[in-house]
Formats: sequence, structure tokens, C-alpha cells
Amino acid sequence: MREPTLTDALVPLGVLVVPVGGALLLFAVFASALGLNTVAGDQYIALVLPSRVFRVEFAKRGLAPTNLSRLAADSATVTSPLVPWNSCGAFMGAVLGVAPFSYLPYAIFNYASPALSVLYGFTGFKIEKVEPGAGTDQPASST
Repeated sequence: MREPTLTDALVPLGVLVVPVGGALLLFAVFASALGLNTVAGDQYIALVLPSRVFRVEFAKRGLAPTNLSRLAADSATVTSPLVPWNSCGAFMGAVLGVAPFSYLPYAIFNYASPALSVLYGFTGFKIEKVEPGAGTDQPASST
């Protein structure tokens, strides 16, 4: 029997949002990225893992991969400096000499960007569509 992985923990999130519309799927990607930023301590895991886990579900629903890419970047990349024990938050705190919670009120972009991306999901604004199922037969890259 193999050891469970982080991917195994995130796959049920994709299953939970299957019956619901694309807006909840976008929110699940955001929540996964923010959660991984909090527990994993590095933005790269929070950026790559949700993208790989939710890629097939986006294709099944006819949502373009650019939506997933934008949401992952808006969620994982910009929220990482707000987590003090994340590598970005620790770096910013050491370089600036200011704790992340101290500059949180001034980091409007860091919480407004993911909020707007999720809002786009609920409104359908700037959400690109493709043929449902497009790209589901392509194996994931090993790099």
C-alpha cells in the first residue's frame, strides 16, 4: 500500500464541486491555493498542485485552461507574502523588517486580486469557454 500524498487530499475537493457550477470550482481552486500557502510554507506547491488537480475538471466543464492558470496565479502567488511562515512572507519580513500582518492593511492587491477572480467566477465575466472535455485525454507533463 502506498503512502497518501497531498494530491490525494485535494482530489476530493474536485469531486465535491462536481455537481455545482463553475463558480464553486473556481472558489475551490482559490481555497486550495490559500490553504496550501498556509500549510506547505512555499508558494510553488500552492501554485502547481491545485493546477494539476483541477485541470481535468476544468476541461470537463468546458472552462479554458487560461482560467485555471489565471486563478492559480491570482490565488497562490499573491497571497503567499501574507503568510508569515511562508517562504515569501518570511523573506518580505526579513528584507522589509515588517511582519506580514503589519503590512496586511496596505497590501490591497494581495487580497483584492483573488477576490476579484472568484467574483469573476460567480458572474461569468472574463471566463473563457472551450469545448467540454477538450484536453482531458492528454497526459500531464512530467516536468
